Amino acid sequence: MADQAHAAVVKSAATFDHSQLKHTETEEKNPLPTKEDVKEEKKRQSLLDEVANFQSENLSPTQTKERVVLPDSITLKQAKQHQTFIQSVEGHSKNNLRHAETLEKNSLPDPTSIEAEKKEVELRQGIESFNRESMHHTETEVKNPLPDPDAIATEKRESELRSGIEQFSKDTLSHTDTVEKNPLPDKDTLKSEKQHQGLIDEVEHFSKQGLHHTDANVKNPLPDAEAIQKEKVERQRLSSIETFDKSNLQHAETAEKNPLPDQKTIEAEKAAS
Repeated sequence: MADQAHAAVVKSAATFDHSQLKHTETEEKNPLPTKEDVKEEKKRQSLLDEVANFQSENLSPTQTKERVVLPDSITLKQAKQHQTFIQSVEGHSKNNLRHAETLEKNSLPDPTSIEAEKKEVELRQGIESFNRESMHHTETEVKNPLPDPDAIATEKRESELRSGIEQFSKDTLSHTDTVEKNPLPDKDTLKSEKQHQGLIDEVEHFSKQGLHHTDANVKNPLPDAEAIQKEKVERQRLSSIETFDKSNLQHAETAEKNPLPDQKTIEAEKAAS
């Protein structure tokens, strides 16, 4: 495996096209050491001098104890599992692998994201380049934070009410006997509830097989031609009344008629009676 990779690297290096290389300018940096480098070098040299001039007679003799560092059971178990895993990977057959298609996702933003980003940039540029000279001077209006007389009166009444509740004497209360009413439903309520429950059970267990097929008769809700014509005539009449020109009217004198009967009518009425 390693020999094949090495051979591939050597082959690619031998067949490399030098014309693809780009020209670069070499920049020469100052090779002199800095103050920190000189200080570190002095420390290192001082340490080397101390080691070189060290007197071995100052050392005390010691006995070296060799300890056998054997692995414990957990370390052996982990090593065994690791070895088993390596063997299973090395002996794995590629024929058991399934073919999979690589799905390349588009990492570029969609038009909506581009438009939103464009609006955000324009907004920031508008804020950064905003001309404060175009703003108008305004005077700050300081409002009175003190409460008005109505609020003070309301607060006073509420305070008096709380004080009256806190100072209320329980001795003025009269003794009462608590009457416990039966919360159980009566016979009529049980009967009504039973009928309601029976109706719900019938609806839930209703069999659709007992239904008969019917054809739905769809009626035309649109008006017929005669109704449309009447509506058209009515609209024309209303339009003519609304747009009527009063200047076309002629002046007329109102004639008042006497509704009283004449002499002949009175005499004929008398003769008839």
